[in-house]
Order: sequence, then structure tokens, then C-alpha cells
Amino acid sequence: MKVLDNFFTEEILNKLLTDYNNSPMRYGWLSHEQNDPHGHWFLDFGKTNSKNLSDVSNNIPEFLLHVKNYITDKIDILDNTVLIRCYIGGHTFGVDGYYHTDSTRSDEITFVFYLVEGKWEFDWGGETSFITPNEEVFSVIPKKNRVVIFQSNIQHCARGVSRKYNGLRKTLMFKFRRKRSDNFEKLSRFLVKHNALNYNHMIGSLHDHLVRTYQLLENGNLPEHVCFAAGLHSVFGTTIYRNQLLKLEDKDLIINEFGEKTFELVSYFSRINRPKTLETYVDNNIEFNDGSFIKLDDDIILNLKYIECANLEDQKSLNIEKYPNLYNLWYNNVK
Repeated sequence: MKVLDNFFTEEILNKLLTDYNNSPMRYGWLSHEQNDPHGHWFLDFGKTNSKNLSDVSNNIPEFLLHVKNYITDKIDILDNTVLIRCYIGGHTFGVDGYYHTDSTRSDEITFVFYLVEGKWEFDWGGETSFITPNEEVFSVIPKKNRVVIFQSNIQHCARGVSRKYNGLRKTLMFKFRRKRSDNFEKLSRFLVKHNALNYNHMIGSLHDHLVRTYQLLENGNLPEHVCFAAGLHSVFGTTIYRNQLLKLEDKDLIINEFGEKTFELVSYFSRINRPKTLETYVDNNIEFNDGSFIKLDDDIILNLKYIECANLEDQKSLNIEKYPNLYNLWYNNVK
């Protein structure tokens, strides 16, 4: 965690203070769903949620993109990163902050800029507090042209302002993740292009679920086409997830980007009665959604099972009581 003073040039600083210190904001953003019962003021530029893994650089205003590039050029640890969130958070008297982490992932970094014009009085409160490994509190007071940068899985909170402060304490936030493999970034771009961010899933957006599923199999060193199929497994919809990013007639979009083998697996996964048939099939006969059956080769069935395991694992639904065969396959061969 670093505190950096006099960070921006006068030109950037003055424009930030001029353009964003009086921006209209909404109330109700939760810094953490589990322990923030009330929320605070916010203005979201990236238009994403806290689970987002996609690059939002193209979503934000042009000047903030310039600021983002200035930040990444100046701070070495932000080399080779992707911007995943950008917003302003605000606290007035009576709006409290609560300890939370911005992410549980270890490859993410939070950048905080205090939108403060004059001298900040100590009695106004509003500091950013961090919990150290020794369970001590380290606090940073807002200050003009001060920034704080820290690993996003560190516990911290924005302390509420005191009665003595009658304004809106604002911070401009940039949140980054380190770039992952070229294939991960390729998949993410494809999903964003085809609107996966616009569909919700159990945890975050459909995009986030799909790239997390991809990552599980990449981490397990599965073949490239199987990993891609895991990252695309519901783009045609499934027996359970009815939203469709693409239709089967759009198969060339998948084939041209990810290959025939990937399309074959995604196509089967969208049409079979899963997860039931992958748990209980007999003699390689796999049941389709319409009740018909198809006999598939061992390797195709195995790859479909790996995809299902990763899909269920990401949703915390892969349990031994319900899916003993899939569970044992995953925990004996991949996990």
C-alpha cells in the first residue's frame, strides 16, 4: 500500500477538480453487499458491478481514459493491467463506511484519488482506514492531489465525515486487474462484443461467470479448445440458462475465433439434458433436451463433463451428494 502526494500535473488536477467535484451523484451504492446495510453516494463511469473482470476503458469519458493512461504510465506496478472499474464514491455526514475488500482476488489493485480542493481538517474525519496483518489500523487523511494505491484484497473502509464537515467527501476510483493469458483476454473481448455484460448471472454478469469458468480449466491445464468451450458454454443458452448471446446459426462466429472443436463442444453443451445426463449416462448415450439420445465418443463426453464441473464449481454447486461422479472427476483430476 502506497500514499503518493502531488501525484497529478496541475493541468490534470485542475481539470479533475473542475469537471468532477460537482458531478451529480446517486445514493445507495453498497461498498460490500454483506456488511454495508445503507450504501453511499456514487457515480459509475464503467457501468459494471464489483465482480467485473472485463476491460472498461472504452466505457469511460475520454479525459478519464487519459487520466487512466497517465496513472498506468507513472506507476510501475500497474504495467500490464486492465481497468475493470471506474467511479466516484461520496460520503456526507451520517453516511458511514464499513470494512470490506474490493476483491478476494490477489491480482487486483485499487487506486484512490481524493477530490479535495483546499486543506482538509483532521477533525473532519473521512480518512481511508486499513487493517494491517497485525490487526492494527493505518489511516490516510484526504489531501489535495493525494492518491492511495493498494492491493484490492486488503481490508479497508472510507470513514464517515464528522459534523464539522458539511460537504461531500469524494474519491475518484480506478480499479485494475493484471492481464491474464492472451486466450483469456481474447475470450473476454469476444464476450463483451456480444453483450455478455448485459446479462446477469448468479455472481456478477454472464461475462464474469464465463471467463471464471474458462479460468478454472486453464488453471487445470486442459486443452485450449476445451477451455474456450468452457468460456462459451452458455452463449447458445442451455437447459437451465435461457438467455442466448448467439444462435446456432451463428456458428461461424465461434469457429472463426476459436475453432471447430470448440464449437462442437459448445453446441452439444447447449442441447443436452445437463447436468443430469453427464452424471448418469449409460453406454455413452447422452440425452438431448428433447428427450432423444446421441452416442458420443469418450473424449467428447469427458470434455463436456470437465466443462460441467467448472460451470458448477464456479456457482458453488458441485457437491458430492448431488453429483458424485462429476465431483470425483473434478477433485481427482483437475482441482
